[in-house]
Amino acid sequence: RRRCCRRPTTAYHLTMRLLLALPLTLLLEDARTAGAVSVRSAKARKAEEGPKIGLALQGGSITAANICGSTMRGFQQQKITVNGEEKPAMDAFDYTAGLSGGNFANLMYAYAQGTTSDDLLDVGGIVDPEDITAESLRTVPENSMFAPFVRSVIPSIIRAVVGAALFKWDFWVQVVYYHFLEPVGIPANKTIGSEDVPQREDAKPMPVVEFSMTGPSELYPEWIYQHMNQEAVADINAAAVNQSTVELSPFFIERWQALEEMWGFTFPPSYLEFYQMSPEVVLEAAKKSGWQVPVPAFATPEEIHMPFVDATMEFDPVSNVTAEPLNFKPFVAGTTDPAVGMVTLERLLAFGTALVPILLNGEVVSALPQEFKDLLSVPLELNIPTSDNSQRSMAFADGGYNDRSGIPALVSLKCPTIVSVLFPTGGGINVLGRDPVIWIYNSIAVLFGVTNRGIPLNAASFSVGMDYGVHMFDLFSNGENQLNKAIEIIRKQHEAGNPLIVTLENLDVIANPFWGTEAGEKVDLTIILAVGIPKRFSDRISLEAAPPAPNQTLVDEDGFFTNPDLNYAPNSLSSRNIVLFEDITDDEGNVIIPLEEETTIEIPLEFALGVEETRMTNFLMSWIVKDAWDGLKDVDGNVIFGGFKSILDTAEGAEVTTAMPAATTPAASTPAATAPAATTPVVEVTTTTTETSGAEVVVADDTAMTTDAPGEVMTKGTSSPAARMVTSIFAAALAMGALAFAAL
Repeated sequence: RRRCCRRPTTAYHLTMRLLLALPLTLLLEDARTAGAVSVRSAKARKAEEGPKIGLALQGGSITAANICGSTMRGFQQQKITVNGEEKPAMDAFDYTAGLSGGNFANLMYAYAQGTTSDDLLDVGGIVDPEDITAESLRTVPENSMFAPFVRSVIPSIIRAVVGAALFKWDFWVQVVYYHFLEPVGIPANKTIGSEDVPQREDAKPMPVVEFSMTGPSELYPEWIYQHMNQEAVADINAAAVNQSTVELSPFFIERWQALEEMWGFTFPPSYLEFYQMSPEVVLEAAKKSGWQVPVPAFATPEEIHMPFVDATMEFDPVSNVTAEPLNFKPFVAGTTDPAVGMVTLERLLAFGTALVPILLNGEVVSALPQEFKDLLSVPLELNIPTSDNSQRSMAFADGGYNDRSGIPALVSLKCPTIVSVLFPTGGGINVLGRDPVIWIYNSIAVLFGVTNRGIPLNAASFSVGMDYGVHMFDLFSNGENQLNKAIEIIRKQHEAGNPLIVTLENLDVIANPFWGTEAGEKVDLTIILAVGIPKRFSDRISLEAAPPAPNQTLVDEDGFFTNPDLNYAPNSLSSRNIVLFEDITDDEGNVIIPLEEETTIEIPLEFALGVEETRMTNFLMSWIVKDAWDGLKDVDGNVIFGGFKSILDTAEGAEVTTAMPAATTPAASTPAATAPAATTPVVEVTTTTTETSGAEVVVADDTAMTTDAPGEVMTKGTSSPAARMVTSIFAAALAMGALAFAAL
């Protein structure tokens, strides 16, 4: 349980108490057995002929994981016919490329063991909005990938801190393993792609993980905050005045100006001016700075790609620590090469989601004692080959330093057809994010090199690299302003109450030295924009399923639910402050380790989503894929999206059908709809979720959800014998820690 606490004498003392009190890291390792799952090598899939289709999964913490996983659920529910055999539409994708939080869903889908894609994605569950009930929004299938998204990450963080302190294990590697990979049966410390960690046969797409090189290991992480991007961004901003002006849609300008009234002030004229930044200007600014910029990288299960230009990179010193220049050359290396140092799946996931340098730069975490920060700030390292035939240990972190969407890696892999899911995160609080017309600009303008002249790039921003380094496409492909085209189609989709989807065909790829792309390629880019709730979806939901706030309608004028438990769906708030334990108790409530009470400690490390928002997002994104399968029309009956069927039907030998699996939950009008199918174990949560222990799930009202037989639905009741035994071990471990503390 998590309860309010008071600050002990110092945060460091509290940390040391937790370290001493939690030797259960070694006691509670789950013994998992992978089911009999047939596998095939990544090489075999890569060698298959036919056009390449990629699914790009945006980043944004657990919010991204849930939206991306929910979108995959939608494609898994649709069927295509390949050589006379019915297959899930997910099989039409050759790649799934993840950025940051999108990689949680990406790698869980590809590598979960002892399960199937259907079970992992809850394929037999609800799709249609009229089938949604209040009960269905309060349960998450325990064997699905979505269960870890609603559980507190704090137990995993504590286990990782123990491992980092006692055994020098990489902190973030352990966090992502305990919280995301372990729950889906993936064994630890096994080589990527080996028989111990196979990609399932029913997970066809090859996963691609984006990450970023963030300077020399010896300067990490301070070089990121003090020097990375500083000079280059200053020069890019200085060059903005001489760059080509871009005329954007009058409707977009109208929506932009509407923010003035909302915010209560008038924009300077430059805020309504937009320009296109030349890739040559960006490259020259990076070169002039000594190449002190983040360098994009991506990896498949077999290969690490760093297609950046040949460069002699210089690194300004941090305090009294210096680093030699790096003679960088673009390269492709094996992920399983011990000399490189990737090797395991949990390391690959950690590289693609490493938020630690971002968190360490926050005010609260920065105020923690240095001893604590040192545990968290050990760099993730790779030994990269250099142009002088040597190797150099470099630090790597989250791919968000260079990208937002996952699209650049797919373009670099010469993928001609890309489906991308894009969205705002952070709970929909940002008023820009609540307007789909403005958000489509925010999401894709950088892909065309377009930015706002009146808002200089911020070198201190974590994501500034994506603002200048992901120019992929010619803005005037096909002789038409593609940004304005996307804005107009999204406007029409929103006006019709449709899912917000647009396809931009035959985009001309430009040469981008950051990502190694070459001019002359063509890409069809389809964007699923997840912002609020489409009207045709919300109109079909019963008031009983999502009771509106008092004296309000089901959704507000921006298309978000007024129900406080659903208000941010699908753009849920995932990162927020946590409150540490007031004391540590056993399962009977007896205090084992009392903590001193002075002030509350809040640390922004809690990433769990709300259960209701999570499930609503699962249903919504699945419905979006289904509803848009055969195409979408505007209010005048004109086709404005040709349908996912037409996109996925391009694979050789593939014939797409619209067969849908029967939902296991009946319509909302049926009383029995409040009970989930008896074959699906679920995690039920009322207001607070915590880590499960065996078959037991602790809930806010201190009752337990238990199941004594595989496949049974968890219901309120007393703890099972197995759960009691695990709880006893937990309490004993805590007691041992307490005795050790007392002895000191």
